[in-house]
Amino acid sequence: MKNMKQQKFIWAVIALVALGGALRADKSEREPIRENALSGGAAATGAWLAPVTIASEPLHVYDEKSTVRFHPSGKVYVAFKDNIDDGKTNKRSIKLYSYDGERSVMIKNVSEDSLMAYEPDMAITPSGMIHIVWAEGLTGNANTQYVKYRNFDGNTWSPIIVLRTFFIEGTTGGWNPEKIDDLRLAVDDDENLFVTCMLWPIARGVSFSRYGETIYNDGFPMGGRSKHPSIAADNDYIHLVWQQLEGADYTVRYARRENKPQSSWNFTYKIVISGGHRPFVKVDKNDVPHVVYMKDAPNSTKRELHHRVWKGSAFAGSQMTSDDNPSLYHTPVLGAVDADNVLTHSQTWSGGVTNFINWRESGKWGGLKVLNNIEVGSSFSDCDMHTNGIGAISYSAGGSMKLLVSAKLQINSVPVAKFTVDKDSVYWGETIKLNGAESYDTDGSIVRFEWRSVTDGVTLANATATAEYTFLKKWNNVKIRLTVIDDKGGRGIAEKIINVKALYSAIDVVATPKLITTLVYSRNGNVVTWKGNPMNSVYKIISYRVYRKIAGSDDSTYELKGTVSADKYAYADVTVEAGKSYVYAVAAVDEEGHQSPYVNTGI
Repeated sequence: MKNMKQQKFIWAVIALVALGGALRADKSEREPIRENALSGGAAATGAWLAPVTIASEPLHVYDEKSTVRFHPSGKVYVAFKDNIDDGKTNKRSIKLYSYDGERSVMIKNVSEDSLMAYEPDMAITPSGMIHIVWAEGLTGNANTQYVKYRNFDGNTWSPIIVLRTFFIEGTTGGWNPEKIDDLRLAVDDDENLFVTCMLWPIARGVSFSRYGETIYNDGFPMGGRSKHPSIAADNDYIHLVWQQLEGADYTVRYARRENKPQSSWNFTYKIVISGGHRPFVKVDKNDVPHVVYMKDAPNSTKRELHHRVWKGSAFAGSQMTSDDNPSLYHTPVLGAVDADNVLTHSQTWSGGVTNFINWRESGKWGGLKVLNNIEVGSSFSDCDMHTNGIGAISYSAGGSMKLLVSAKLQINSVPVAKFTVDKDSVYWGETIKLNGAESYDTDGSIVRFEWRSVTDGVTLANATATAEYTFLKKWNNVKIRLTVIDDKGGRGIAEKIINVKALYSAIDVVATPKLITTLVYSRNGNVVTWKGNPMNSVYKIISYRVYRKIAGSDDSTYELKGTVSADKYAYADVTVEAGKSYVYAVAAVDEEGHQSPYVNTGI
């Protein structure tokens, strides 16, 4: 088994971590351990509920990475690798189970008939959509390896698709017998996918994304030896952390890019300058990124566990969530509701695997605790945290897949979102009226409405059950989404497609600086010329509107400068200012008053 092989390569550990002592927020500041940290302190002090067996079958071995996530309803889902060790097929598949607080149910053999599926990861979006990725090859050491994916909406499974195919030469072995490692998945509210992983034996990080049906290679922020990447996503940014070899030492790096296709990793931040290991990143319900990582302890061969949260334009100072001399940790993980409510989970080997948590509630860390009710020998665990404050940890032990929860699950019937529109076909620039008053919740009440034009990437502010939206960005099929949130944090989602028609803007728009002379004045300006767009032959164009913006500014800053009749293809702009550069766009207007976009750039 992978964890048994790895122990041969782990440093000798001196002792189990002490339960007492002090928590260090940084090198100069100490905070006493609190005995009551979460809702009376039971979970924070280690008294979680008894472990639940998710899966246990003869000849089935669950000995590697699992992933656990809360569904918006409060259910827990666990995905993991199932190794049939019958001495014949050695078949490995990815299984998905759910737990509702009463019983565990197998949902799907996700990978179906593969011979060598491994390294699963899962994300569940506020809509309740379950997304799963995994690696696959004929063998773990085959040169050709795949990253595969499918999703589940609660009723229907998507087909299996290949996100990436890798040809990886070389041979792995020992504690890491597979060529794709640390496969991590993030999904935004619009169901776009973001994936990172590490390729062995070359130790290189890669990242890629899927917007709609299109897959993009996003590259990696740095070359060289880049290990143990982790990824998170919100509607604005994609967040990436990893362990980077720089010189003879490892650092921990963070990079960010805008959440749009083919954007660049244009912001990087060095979280740990020296002696950093195995970072993990996750965003909370407020889209704030949290990072947990290991750092070499001063003057020691041991490591400390640290947590940092994003504050404004950088990560706040680290808070050490282990004691001063922890043993060697495996990759730490975290769950986060917000900046003040965070669960960190980590492991070490000391004559077997020992599991630790530290729980931050209402801004205070409860102190490092050993989870004594997790059996010795468990490994490769994961954790998550529901917005209601319940934590969950999945792990393998004794050939079984186990689940640990901090309190009895609170299962919520998620609200039902419904809405109507006054028209489902409009022209660009027109407004529709939205009405979600028919939405309902069977076991509570709806407390918030959120409206979003998914295709445009616009969320309406100060939303209520009714709203209006004007289409000024894109056209063709534009998706409108209503999300309703109930009094228990459950979310219901409804979507409609609005067909947005558009005329076509003029083509070959050119602005030429000239001295413009009339009977009244002689001024420096720009003469703007264009051609009519032949795509408008099905419309009756009656005029053109000339718009201007400062070069480099957003399209929303276009200002109307003038209008000419449809038989004119030139306009003189004499309102220019010295030293400024301008961009012009010419919109066509038909007999019904419909206007083309400033510039037709497509969806």
